[in-house]
Amino acid sequence: MNLSEYIKNNQQIATLPTVATRILKMIKSDNFSITEISSVVESDPGLTLKLIRVANSPLYGLRSQVTSVNTAIMALGLNKLTNIVLSISLYSKFLVNKQNDFAQLIDKFWQHSASTGVVSKHLCNILKQNYKELEFLGGLLHDLGKLAMMQFDSKRYFEVMTLVEKEHIFDIEAEKQIFGMNHLEVGREMAIQWQLPKELIEILSFHNTPKVSKENQLLIAIIRFSDILCEMWGEGFYEGIESIKIEDDESWEVIKNYANDLDLDLEHITFELEQEFQKSNEFLKLVSN
Repeated sequence: MNLSEYIKNNQQIATLPTVATRILKMIKSDNFSITEISSVVESDPGLTLKLIRVANSPLYGLRSQVTSVNTAIMALGLNKLTNIVLSISLYSKFLVNKQNDFAQLIDKFWQHSASTGVVSKHLCNILKQNYKELEFLGGLLHDLGKLAMMQFDSKRYFEVMTLVEKEHIFDIEAEKQIFGMNHLEVGREMAIQWQLPKELIEILSFHNTPKVSKENQLLIAIIRFSDILCEMWGEGFYEGIESIKIEDDESWEVIKNYANDLDLDLEHITFELEQEFQKSNEFLKLVSN
C-alpha cells in the first residue's frame, strides 16, 4: 500500500471524528441553528469540557465566564466557535495515536502547529482581519500531511529528517525523495477527502507559497509568516530553514501589499508576536487533559 492509498483506506486517517463531520455538514448546508450546533457539541462531554476551558483561557480574553456551549456561542459567535470545536476535535483525534517510537516527535510536531496557530491568531488581530478562527485552525493543521506520513511509516519519516539535517535540503524535497509525495500534496488529499472548507484546502496545499492561492492569499500569508517566525524562535519542525531574511519572504510581501493602509513595522510586529508565541503551550495543556 502506498501513501495515497493509506490516506484513503486507513480509518484513523480517512474518517473525521463524528462531531467534526456533523458540524462540517451543517456549515456546508448553511442551514443550522445555535440549538443544533450546541446539541452536536454537547453530545461529546469531553469535547464540551475542552471547549469551555479554551474559551475561558487567555487566548480569547473574554470578559464574562463561559459555562456552557450556549454561552460560548454568545461570547464568541457561531462561526468562530465552530472553528474552535474543529480545532479541538481534530487535534484530539490525532493525539491518541502516538506510537512509542515517535511519541516525542509527535509532541514536537504539535508544539510547532499550536505555536503557528496562536501566532497567526494574534497577527490577524494586528492586521485587523477577521477570519473567524480559520487562521488558528489553519495554523494548527497546516503541516497535517507530515503527521499522516509519520503515522504511515515513522522510520521513513526519520529518513526525511536525516536528509533535511545532513543534506541541508528543504522538507518537501526530502519527503519527495523518500515517499514520492510531499506533505503539501498529502495534506491536500486529506483535506479534500474530509471535505474541509476551501480555505483550509488551500492552506494545506499552498502554505509554503501564498501567492499561488487565487482567493486566500492574505490568510495563507499570515499562516506562512507565523510558521517561519516559529521556526526562527526554536519551535520548528524540520523544515530545513537554516537562515532567512523575513523581510524578503513572500509572505511578508503579501501582508504588506494587503495592509498598505496600516503603518506596519516589522520589528515591532515580530516583538509583539513573540510575546503571544509564549502562550502556545496554553492550548495544548487545555486540550490534552
